[in-house]
Parts: sequence; C-alpha cells; structure tokens
Amino acid sequence: MKVATRFNADLLDNQHVDDIMGVGDIKMSATLVTPPKFLLCDGSQLNRITYSTLHNAITQNKGECTISIAAPAVVTLTNHGFVNGDRIEFTTTDTLPTGITPYTNYYTNIIDANTFYVCLTRADARAKTNRVGTSGSQSGAHSIRWVPYGTNGADYFLLPNFQAVVPKGIGTQSINTRTKYAPFCCACCTTMSSTLDMIDNSCIEPSQMLIVLSQVFDM
Repeated sequence: MKVATRFNADLLDNQHVDDIMGVGDIKMSATLVTPPKFLLCDGSQLNRITYSTLHNAITQNKGECTISIAAPAVVTLTNHGFVNGDRIEFTTTDTLPTGITPYTNYYTNIIDANTFYVCLTRADARAKTNRVGTSGSQSGAHSIRWVPYGTNGADYFLLPNFQAVVPKGIGTQSINTRTKYAPFCCACCTTMSSTLDMIDNSCIEPSQMLIVLSQVFDM
C-alpha cells in the first residue's frame, strides 16, 4: 500500500483529496475527527460489496489453484509469490475438500515457487507445524485471494489495524555507503511478508503509537 508523503492542510480539504490520494492509500492525521472519505485503520470489518473498490485495492485475486486430498494437503498455484505466513482465503465454484472452508483465514507454509501447505495460524505457518489436511471429494474450480489484513466470512473483509503498531520496512539498503537493516527486534519479525508490514503488538514500544487513516472513495 502507498503512503502519502505530503502533509499539509490540503489533505483535509475535500476539494483536493481526490487529486492527491487513491483508494487504499494511508496517511497520518492529527485531527480529532476522522475526515470525510477516510476510515480509521483499526481492523474494522467492512462489507465486500459496499466497499468493493477498497476491497479490491487491499486484497488480490491470485487465480485458480488445485488442492490435493492428503495430510497435509498441498496447494498448487503457479508462481504464487507468497512467503511463509501470508494470509489467504479460498473460494470455489462448487465444493472444496473437507478440511478447507471458503472465506476463512489460512496462512501459507511454502514448499516451492508453485506449491505450499496452509495452516490455521501464522505462528504455525512460520514454524512449519500443524498443516491442514484434506479428505473426501471436491469439485468445481478453486481460487485463492491474498487477504493481508484478514477476512471475516463471505460478506466481510478487514481493514489494516495500526492500533499500537507502526509500519516498518523490511530488507536492507545502502545509504551513504552504510547498509541499513530493518529494525527487527525479535525472531517473529524476521519473516514479515511484505515491504510494509505491521509488526505484532509485542514488538512495539507504546511511544510508537500512530493514528492512520485509510481512504475510501466508493462510499
């Protein structure tokens, strides 16, 4: 998700917001009242249809996949692009195998560039334990949607939750001949899944709390 870098009064002027920011952009605000066309990034659930533009901006349809009947089940999706701990949901045109429920949060445990297992928690996915198994029969075409911030059944998706956490970049870069490293503070932070990720609350000092807003143009 993009982060706005221009902080001035124009951002709170409805005449200019549409020109500066797009759906899914995030900005900080010191205002006491949430500005029009914005929502707090507090992990709230929103209706997928009512907020369809925002839903499509902060989630991604990764296409059709296959799921083996096995313990653990192997999911095949060519060039999936996931890393351990990415959150996804499955949908189908007919019936998923027993053990996989549509519109449910699952976490990827990577085998290779085209296959992975799934787990019910991020901790299990990163630890490579308690992988989900499948049984029974299946039919129809199955699809995967990447839902970084979570899903809540067929009708709702979740906003990013910045309560008591801040975004921190991952990876390294060289600045003035010095290598800068991401500020990992514990083992759980070494496998974050995207270039702008929310670290667990336990990894953040209280003084780092921010108020950030997620823009909505499809209201």
